[in-house]
Amino acid sequence: MIDKLTLDLKQFPVTPYIAHPYALQANFTGRKQERKMLTDWLTGGNHPMLSVIAIGGMGKTALAWYWLMEDIKGSDEQPRKIVWWSFYDYESGFGRFLKKAIEYFCDDEVDWNSLESTRDQMEFLYKILCDNRFILVLDGVERVLRAYYNLGSPYQGDEVKEDERVDFRACIEPNCGMFLQWLGSGNPRTKTLLTSRLFPKELDDFDGVVSKGLKAMDKEDAVDFFKRQGVKGTRAEIEEVCRAYGFHPLSLRLLSGMIIRDLRYHCDIKAWTRHNPLPKLLPKEHNILELAYNSLDEKKQRLISRISAFRSPMNYDTVAIFNDFGSEEKFNGVLRELVDRGLLFREEKRAKVKLDMHPIVRWYCYKERLTDKEKVHSKLRDYFATIPEPERIESVNDLTSVIELYQHTVRAGGYDEAMVLFHNRLHGDLYYKFGAYQTIIELLRALSPEREDKVPRLKNELAQAWTLNALANSYANSGRSREAISLFEMSNEIYKKQDANKQHLAICLGNLADNQMRIGELKVAEANFRRMIEISREIKEGFEEAVGHRKLGQLLAYQGEFGESEKEIEAAIKIAQKLGEKTK
Repeated sequence: MIDKLTLDLKQFPVTPYIAHPYALQANFTGRKQERKMLTDWLTGGNHPMLSVIAIGGMGKTALAWYWLMEDIKGSDEQPRKIVWWSFYDYESGFGRFLKKAIEYFCDDEVDWNSLESTRDQMEFLYKILCDNRFILVLDGVERVLRAYYNLGSPYQGDEVKEDERVDFRACIEPNCGMFLQWLGSGNPRTKTLLTSRLFPKELDDFDGVVSKGLKAMDKEDAVDFFKRQGVKGTRAEIEEVCRAYGFHPLSLRLLSGMIIRDLRYHCDIKAWTRHNPLPKLLPKEHNILELAYNSLDEKKQRLISRISAFRSPMNYDTVAIFNDFGSEEKFNGVLRELVDRGLLFREEKRAKVKLDMHPIVRWYCYKERLTDKEKVHSKLRDYFATIPEPERIESVNDLTSVIELYQHTVRAGGYDEAMVLFHNRLHGDLYYKFGAYQTIIELLRALSPEREDKVPRLKNELAQAWTLNALANSYANSGRSREAISLFEMSNEIYKKQDANKQHLAICLGNLADNQMRIGELKVAEANFRRMIEISREIKEGFEEAVGHRKLGQLLAYQGEFGESEKEIEAAIKIAQKLGEKTK
C-alpha cells in the first residue's frame, strides 16, 4: 500500500520551475486557434519540438505563457514537471540553463562531481528528458543566436545583418545548437516549445521540429480586446482602426492605452480618430510607437527613454534614480500610467516588484528617442558602482553587478576605464574559473564599437594588444580559430613595436601558431613556432622557449617528420629540466 502511494505521489504534478516569470499584461484575449494547436501538439503530436516564430510584438511569449498557465497548468494534460526558461533575462545563458534544469528535474539531488563538463551535463539532462513526459519552454531563443548575441541586443529591433551562409541564425555556442538538435530529434518523451524571432539554423530540415509562424490577431479578438481595455465604439469603428495597424498585438495594446488614458476623448475611439488620422499605407510598428511616445508629456517621455537604457528587468529602487517628479506618490502614479499605456510591464510574482519593457518598445525609446545616452549611462554606471560584489564568486551570476557596471561604463564612453575594470575584476573569474568564453567575447567586442576587426578604442597600445589577445583566446577556446587568428595577428603587430614586451610577442606568436595548426595552415604555423623559440631564446625566457619546442615537435610529428620532431621534444625536456633545477 505504501509503495503504491509513493508511486502515485511521484506521478502527481509538482510546482513548475519558472526561472524567469513573464509579466503578462492585462486583458490577454483570444488566440484560441493557436492555443488549440499547442495543446494538440502536446497531447498527440509526433514532433518533440514546436517552434513559434514571429517578429517582435506579435505576442509569442504572451501566447506561450497564457497557454502554459491557463490551459495546461492544473488541467489533466499537465505533466509532472514543467520548466519555463527565458533567454531574455541577462542571467539566463545556456550553461546556467543546464545547471538549473538538472537541479529541478533531480529535486536538487545532483552529484556535480560526475558532471564536470558541459557535455556531461547535456547528456545527463537529455536522458532525463528522454525518459520522462515533461514540458520544456525555451522563450526568446533569438538571444542565443549570432544575430542577437551582443552587448546591444536588449536595444535591438527586428533588423539583422543577414549573410549568405545563414550564420546569423546559428547558435553562438555550438553546445547550445547541438542540444537543440537533440531535443528536436529521436523520441524524447519531453515536449519542447521554443519561441524566437528567428528559426535556429541548427534545426533546419529536422523532421522532429514543426515550425509555426504567429500571425496577426483575429479581428474579432481585436475588437474584444479593445472592449476589455475600456475603449468605447462600435465593432465597425474599432475594426477599422485595428485594420489600419495590421491587427499587430503590440500596436493594438499601445493604441488602446493611448485612447483610454487621454481624457480628451473619454475612451471614445471615434473621437480619437477625428484628431489622429489613420495611416494610409500598410502599418509599421514605428508609426504606433511614435504615436504612443508623442502622447506623453515631455517629462514622461524623458523618463521612459531613460528607463530604456536598462538592459534587463529592474526593481523599483533602481528605476527611482530617474525620479524627476518630486514626491514618491507622483512618481508611482507616472509608473502606473506607463504600465496602463503598455509601455512598461509590471511583474509582481518575484521577491520584489520588477519593471520591464517589451523589446520593441525598448528598441524604439533607446535608439530613436534617448538623446543623452552617454549621460544616462554615466548615471547608471555610478549606480552600479555602489553595489557591493558578493564575498564569494561561485558562478557568473555572482558577477552580474560588475558586468552591468562594465556595460554602462562602455556606453558612457569610458573605454579605458571599462578595460581596467574588465582586467581587474572580470577576466580572471570569467576565463580561468568559469570558462565563460562567450561572455568574454560579448564584453570585449564592445571596446571596438565600429567593427571587431578594428583596434579597440583604447589610448594605450599595450592595452589594445592585451585586449585583442584576450578576445582571440576566447574565440580559440570556443572552437572559432579563424576569427581568433586575425585578432592574434593584430595583437602581434602592436607587440612587434614594443621592444620591452618581447615575451608577450612570443606568447602571442605561440597562440597564433596553435590556431593556424588547428585549421591546417601547417607551414605558416611552423614558421611562427620557430619565431617564438628565437625570440624566447633572445630574451632568455626559458619557459616560453620550452613551450615553443614542444609545440613545434608536435607539429612536425603531424607532418611525419618524426626525427625532427624528436629533436624538438628533447630540446623542450632539457630546458624544462634546467628550469626545474633552478627552482630547487
